Amino acid sequence: MKLIQVDILSDEKLSKEDASIFEEFACDLVDTKDFCTTIFNFKVDLNLFVELPLDEDIHAYRKILEAVDSKYDITHVELNNLMYLSQD
Repeated sequence: MKLIQVDILSDEKLSKEDASIFEEFACDLVDTKDFCTTIFNFKVDLNLFVELPLDEDIHAYRKILEAVDSKYDITHVELNNLMYLSQD
């Protein structure tokens, strides 16, 4: 069995409908076979969104990871080599 953990960070508590939209979106991004279990963690952190700089750098992403209690090390990542997903 494989476990996929999805952390969803927002600046306000999500309604059940909004939470289910995020869950559906996240499930479309990962390969969820029968042997996979997905756990969704929702966290509210208003201060993070107020204090987060507009310029994207590793330190800003590190703050996001810390907000969801992740110890993942991204200091070696070069942002200019990343591809971004966005919704219009």
